[in-house]
Amino acid sequence: MSKLFNTKVKTYAIYDTKNISEKHVTLLNDFLSLDISYLKTIKEKLWEHCEFCFYMVDYGAEFEGQTNYEFFNIYTLEDAYANANLGSVVVDTEENICEIQFYPEWEDHGFTIELVNGELVFEGYDEDSYKAFVADRGNMN
Repeated sequence: MSKLFNTKVKTYAIYDTKNISEKHVTLLNDFLSLDISYLKTIKEKLWEHCEFCFYMVDYGAEFEGQTNYEFFNIYTLEDAYANANLGSVVVDTEENICEIQFYPEWEDHGFTIELVNGELVFEGYDEDSYKAFVADRGNMN
């Protein structure tokens, strides 16, 4: 049971899938030891990812003039988290990481948070697109 997400989470191993090694156990224990204090950062990163996707993608809203926020009914950090759909944790013993996978409503390819040496690492964005998003985001406030 994950203390962080307060639920059971499916786990998968890649590469050495037939033998549970000490590496598997260590990586899974790293994930299971994450406590609720990490949730704020995860929510913030999911919300940032949601806003970035809304900035970059035209989802073909149902009604003319409808924004992506209206189309997905996501307006806040909590809305984004509620629609993030926690998928599974993948244990990668070759890279020595756990991947926490989400399947958000707004993202066809999913959103992955890596757990590397006990630290959360978030996937990157295309640098130029992200700089434009950050600049426009600053102008909106």
